[in-house]
Amino acid sequence: MNVIYPGRGRSGALVDFSSHLPVSARHGQHGEMSMIKIKVSRIRPGKVDQLKAWLAEGMRRADEIRETFANEGVTHEQGFILETADGPLFVYVVESADYDAAVRAFQESPYPIDAEHKAVLAEVLDGEVPVPLLLDIHI
Repeated sequence: MNVIYPGRGRSGALVDFSSHLPVSARHGQHGEMSMIKIKVSRIRPGKVDQLKAWLAEGMRRADEIRETFANEGVTHEQGFILETADGPLFVYVVESADYDAAVRAFQESPYPIDAEHKAVLAEVLDGEVPVPLLLDIHI
């Protein structure tokens, strides 16, 4: 696989958050534990450019996104597009102290950027790719 576009995603939109993979836990700035979650989704045919444009828009609107982080308890998000023989995949990484609370806050979010994010991901993503967790070690 080749990473063709690093970018910024937003907390989960219209996906089954229970299937995110816990990858790592670490202590945050204030000593609290934070968990990293990863989701891999197929990108619909012809929608890679739209997803790239949305991620670039997120980078331009980083201050708005950081405001939603405070509401959600999220400390970091990353998004990557991988080209594979079976088509492009979106890899989405979220770090938060309480992931379930972050998901609830996102689902109930009053922020316009979160509504936009939900709409874009619903249009461009085409289901989750099952990825088994093979290593999960943390302190």
